[in-house]
Amino acid sequence: MSEEERKALPNLLDEKAKVQKQIPEIEEKKRLADLEAENKDLKEKLAKFESPVKGLQAEVKALGEEKKALEKRVADMEAEKHLGLVKKVVELKVKIGLIEASNTQSETERLKKLDDQSLAVTREALQKIREELQIHIKKLDTTKNHRLYR
Repeated sequence: MSEEERKALPNLLDEKAKVQKQIPEIEEKKRLADLEAENKDLKEKLAKFESPVKGLQAEVKALGEEKKALEKRVADMEAEKHLGLVKKVVELKVKIGLIEASNTQSETERLKKLDDQSLAVTREALQKIREELQIHIKKLDTTKNHRLYR
């Protein structure tokens, strides 16, 4: 090795040490730049999906509100149907003479507690009773008319 080379060797070794110290920093900067680029790319992709997701979330919310409204409507219709059955049973009871017209409110409140099936069965039974009573009343009227003419 020549004298010049020996003198240059410490400088070269110092330069090598400086470069080796900078390598991790340079690698870290490159890694950071890569991560920032990946982050930007992911944010762009996320933005593409967020808009439809927000739209779907709004649609789900609207459908939930519509479902609640429909459920309320069905419940109201069922309550109306139930009250209609109650009224029919009360009317039949008044026509047959099982209750006085003045007691319809208390009878209505009592019958509201029954389920639809029980009310339907009661209505059918009362209708049969009414039909039978009408038949018997006609027979009685016919019998009375025959007696009047004799």
